[in-house]
Amino acid sequence: MKSSIRFFAAVLFLAVVTSLSGSAQASFSTVGGGGFWGPGLCENAHEWMGEVTAATISANSNEVRVRQFILQSSFTIGHITTILSNGSFSGTTFNFGIYSASGNLLLDSGPFNGDYTEDGLVQTLSITSVTLSPGTYYYAQTASESGIQPTGLVGNSSISVIDAIANATTSRFAVAANAASGGALPSTLGALTAETSNWAGTGLAFFEP
Repeated sequence: MKSSIRFFAAVLFLAVVTSLSGSAQASFSTVGGGGFWGPGLCENAHEWMGEVTAATISANSNEVRVRQFILQSSFTIGHITTILSNGSFSGTTFNFGIYSASGNLLLDSGPFNGDYTEDGLVQTLSITSVTLSPGTYYYAQTASESGIQPTGLVGNSSISVIDAIANATTSRFAVAANAASGGALPSTLGALTAETSNWAGTGLAFFEP
């Protein structure tokens, strides 16, 4: 009798865990039915010290900056939206993207227009849909000219403390060895160098189906 009760209890426990796990890994793939800010900004202590304003996202032309984040649900991404605050000259561009934890490119927004004539205007780019499973990723940002400033989160002196904590065991807020080229992010990030000085802001991009 006791063994039967223990067996029933074990089955019930597994059913509850399975149910909770299923609800925690919801899937979002319907257009207009959800999205997320890169890079999981509501959970990202790196951005707690920031204010929403024009953000320098690359200290040097075509430099790729990354922020590690965790995606807790499955998302199908087909559109990326942002706003340019301070643009540069005609022909300049900026990109946002997502890389796997191992540094492989999963999606690239494509080149947003960095011309100053686009200042204050919402820009949305469509891409071939990519489905991201729950897991760890790198949010990436780059600009073909360092003067391009999309709307984003800009930190203060406390960023150095936050970065030091987050980067203690691995490079979570970092500069990638591989640069962007021709309005496209590199296929791989290469080695990551933790931000210890010359911090950049984080551009606000919204990812949705």
